[in-house]
Amino acid sequence: MKKDFRQAFNLRVQHNETDHKFLITLGGDEISVAYDEPKQGAWQITSVNVPTQMRSMNVHAQLLEYVLEHARQEKIEIIPTCAFAKSFIKQNPRFLDMVPQT
Repeated sequence: MKKDFRQAFNLRVQHNETDHKFLITLGGDEISVAYDEPKQGAWQITSVNVPTQMRSMNVHAQLLEYVLEHARQEKIEIIPTCAFAKSFIKQNPRFLDMVPQT
C-alpha cells in the first residue's frame, strides 16, 4: 500500500478557501495548488507551485493528487488550465471523469 505523503513527510495540508489554494510547508518552503472557482461546483486549477530544489521529491504531484481526491469527494468538477495539472490528469486517467468534456 502506498504511504500517504502527508504521513511520510509529517505534513498538514491547508486549504485556504479565501485565497483559493491548497498548500503545505516543508522546510520553510511552500508547495501549493492554486485554483479559481469560475462557477459553483467547479475548480479551475491555475498553477502548481514548488521550489525548484524540491521538484525531485514529487511532493507537488502528491499534493495535486490530494486536491483532486478532495474535489472528487465534494463532487467538484476540475478544469485544468496549467500545464502540470493537464499532464498529471492525462497520466492519471482515473481523474478524467472529473473534467467536463468540451
